[in-house]
Amino acid sequence: MWKKSGFPWWTGFILLFATVLISISYQISTDGFWKDITHEVGFALLISFLIWSLFELQRATLTEKEWGKRIESVTKNVFYAVLQKQLPKELLETTQDLVLSATFIRTNFLIHYVLSDASYKESDDKTTNCILMTAIVSYKLTNVSTKPASFTPAIRLPDPIHPDLRAKVTVKEVKIGIGDAPQECVDINDAKSQFSKKLAGASATAVTFALPPRTVAPQQSLTFSATYVMAKEAEDSEAVQTAYPSDGMHVTISDSTPGQRVILGRSIHHKDLEIQEVSGMKTFTIPGYLLPHQGMLVWWKRAP
Repeated sequence: MWKKSGFPWWTGFILLFATVLISISYQISTDGFWKDITHEVGFALLISFLIWSLFELQRATLTEKEWGKRIESVTKNVFYAVLQKQLPKELLETTQDLVLSATFIRTNFLIHYVLSDASYKESDDKTTNCILMTAIVSYKLTNVSTKPASFTPAIRLPDPIHPDLRAKVTVKEVKIGIGDAPQECVDINDAKSQFSKKLAGASATAVTFALPPRTVAPQQSLTFSATYVMAKEAEDSEAVQTAYPSDGMHVTISDSTPGQRVILGRSIHHKDLEIQEVSGMKTFTIPGYLLPHQGMLVWWKRAP
């Protein structure tokens, strides 16, 4: 216990010895040499222990601040030594936030979208065509830090604004597996209820569906998969971005009415998209690592 808290084991012995001496002094009923000596020595040891403890706590605080300054200095010097460039402090801080301080790394990031025709009623009772975009997403997260980390399973869904379109937005299923355990379906009823309330009163462009957090041990992985439905206009778009550093991104889009729409994509990354089309399904891939907030934009228009 003492070693973990930063105090040597012998400090516990001094505190115990001081307590014993003070207790003995109060047990001696008559005044005299032994009562005085046990009392004075015990209090002297106790006061010495308190003073030493305060000094050590102050020294530890100063040491932590000093190490923080040294780490910051080393970070700057490493970048300069490797790149031979004096980068701005703000750029180094952004690199630190997005990459060097990352707790989770995402791998096997796969998304499959299915476009289906639907319709909704406008306020003048006019029927308007729309798209239901069913998404099946899966990935693996690995805690690359040395401490347990909290992960909140969440899906950020765009708010279509119109009440009839909002009613079509839903999360159907979520599966989670931690470590070597297989994926299991998660009870999402409470989360769906909270999501529906937030969506009904939303004023933002997107609403988050969130489940209770999970704890992931150091070097442990978590697998996640979910199926959800978004409501889109007949000609619309979807931005796909990663919240964690990811080793790639693969987005497949299939159309329930092939030939009626043109599906296009654009990379939000320094690498261009790799595009393949097989049996009416279009796959957009970003090879290599992505930083948080990077990804791609996909959109569709009525075929001419």
